[in-house]
Amino acid sequence: MKIRDSIRIPLQVTVASGGTGLISSDKVLPDQTLVCQSIAYRNETGARGTATLQIRRLGQAYPLGDQSSPIANLWYYYDTPQYVNEGEVVEVSQASCSQSDVLDLVIIGYIVYEAEVE
Repeated sequence: MKIRDSIRIPLQVTVASGGTGLISSDKVLPDQTLVCQSIAYRNETGARGTATLQIRRLGQAYPLGDQSSPIANLWYYYDTPQYVNEGEVVEVSQASCSQSDVLDLVIIGYIVYEAEVE
């Protein structure tokens, strides 16, 4: 039987050194699909370079959208449903980050997986 569990994944990272900042979800577990109904991201601390939202599949990044010159501490939303499969991650990379920038990523949706019913 297919199970569908609602999920809200809040993530936060502090950029260790200047350059491109990256925040990403954990890999989707085997035999699961993460259905993202809404994805939001921001840089809490600064207005930096272009932020790119993408899904990483088999080491390859597939961009969903980008925001050039995002405003500091402003949430950017992506609300087109995305199906993220086993081994894939949702990530945002942002150019020109400074050390100690704080990046946030929130994914709202659900996980689909098979389960035996007793």
